[in-house]
Amino acid sequence: MDWELLFKPHILHRGAEYYRDAAVEDLKITDTQITAVVLGTEDYDVEIGIKDGIIQAMSCTCPYAADDNHCKHMAAVLFACQETEDLILSAKPDESEWESGEDEDDVLDDWKADVLPDFPGMTCKPDQETILAELIHNADDLTVRAFLYSILEKDPALQNRFRMLTQNVMTKGLLKEWRREIDRIFADAGWDDYIDYEQASYFTGELYSFLSSLDQRISAATADGIFKTVDYTLSQLQSTDMDDSDGGLWCLFDFCYQIVGKLLPYCTAENQLRIFDWAARQLDYTHKDGLWYELAQDCAMQFILQQFPGPDFLDKKLALTDKEVQKAARQTDFENVILPQKIKTHVLLMEQKGCPAEEQAAYIAQYKQYGSVCLLLSEFYEWQQDDANAIAVLEQAYAADSTPSYIARECCEKLKELYKKTENQERYLQMLWDLALTIHVANIDLYRELKSQYKPEEWREQREKILTSWGTNPYAGQLYAEEKLYDRLLCHVQKHCRLSEVQQYESILKENFPDELLQLYEHIVTEIAVQGLGRPSYVKIVRILRKMKRLPGGPPFVQALVGQWRQQYKRRRAMMEELDKLT
Repeated sequence: MDWELLFKPHILHRGAEYYRDAAVEDLKITDTQITAVVLGTEDYDVEIGIKDGIIQAMSCTCPYAADDNHCKHMAAVLFACQETEDLILSAKPDESEWESGEDEDDVLDDWKADVLPDFPGMTCKPDQETILAELIHNADDLTVRAFLYSILEKDPALQNRFRMLTQNVMTKGLLKEWRREIDRIFADAGWDDYIDYEQASYFTGELYSFLSSLDQRISAATADGIFKTVDYTLSQLQSTDMDDSDGGLWCLFDFCYQIVGKLLPYCTAENQLRIFDWAARQLDYTHKDGLWYELAQDCAMQFILQQFPGPDFLDKKLALTDKEVQKAARQTDFENVILPQKIKTHVLLMEQKGCPAEEQAAYIAQYKQYGSVCLLLSEFYEWQQDDANAIAVLEQAYAADSTPSYIARECCEKLKELYKKTENQERYLQMLWDLALTIHVANIDLYRELKSQYKPEEWREQREKILTSWGTNPYAGQLYAEEKLYDRLLCHVQKHCRLSEVQQYESILKENFPDELLQLYEHIVTEIAVQGLGRPSYVKIVRILRKMKRLPGGPPFVQALVGQWRQQYKRRRAMMEELDKLT
């Protein structure tokens, strides 16, 4: 069975997006295990047990997987594994996450047909398709009908889906039936108009499956009814609160607009205009949950921009995007982060219409009281090869007291590069110092760039300014290592005494301060032992002790320490068992 069937459709889609966005890191594959870290709201550890290419078990540290669910992080890792040509994975039979009775291959193939073109490198295995096609081909009509009847008789939801697939005439009764099915899905998942985290995955999968059945029925005869049904679905989504920690909501919004996009070829020019106006009205939708508002807005705007590309709609899109820019400009947050993207969308449409560059720049400049818009305006001037105006805009934003620190940092970085490009050495050096002393403290690449501007005899004096500034920074150790100031490096590591830092500079400390290195490790393992957090912490202690034994003077040092612990912690059975494994 294809491993993709271990995941619900919307989870699989989200996993593919994570893979595409290069969120899978530290991927390691052995004959029995796959491990990786997936970057998300936090960094999540994924482990997948395999045997002879068959997935045995999967785990992830995310909340969704804590309830024994197969999550998007697991899917992302499996997509990443497909880059390894020698690794062909499959799932155990009868472990599908697709709906009972659902034609898994057909739905999976539809999903792959929609998604795989956007994810180069992913391939489909035809084995399951070939087997099923052969089974169906060899079955006579009576056997198929009897088997189908036995399945439909036991599953009312599947009966509704089968009816939707086989009714070819759009009637008022069918439209009402579709709405009743939508109401059922919402009612089964939510209580008091709220869908909690436990029910969110079920709800998303059910509604996605229903929408998929609509998608399969698109034709000239059904277009009007499907549009009304999707509109009804969106209105229900917009009036329901839901815990969307797993991100399924975006898939539903996006799928709804995908379906409407497929209806457009069956519409007259007049009806296409009505659908445009319908999508524009979705932009005015508001909800107490800001995330829902942003998701609905983003999907509606992308639909408008992608599905109405012709010149006939260009003026309407310009009017619409200008309205969105004005709406974003009225926001009162500390630094309007949405506004630049809204402006950029509008300016791209201005370019399509053939508006001169001066007019485009003037439009952006209306909102340059925001530092983020100044960055956008400077990018526009750079694209026009107008470095003088780009520098002027950035200098204004950098000097303004109201500019947030992260915007000031970006302004300073861009100014540095522009001054270097225009050979303004004095201002280039000033930006380097600003970045090194106040903005990008402890950035070793920046440090090296600044160092390259001075002769060796000059630099020894100049570097003390940075050493003083970086002195309390927890990452200043890299500077001391760079300058071979090993006495200061030792003091720095002793002050913070973090395992990661001790390991980072172990080779330097081992060569120059072997006794102090052992003492640092002793301090770290002693702290872990005192906390007594159970077997995982004891395994960590033993791993460090093995490292200590390989250091000069390490064996007797470790022996003495372990002997002390055997007396002090003799009641900790797990600790004693792990110490017995020390070799």
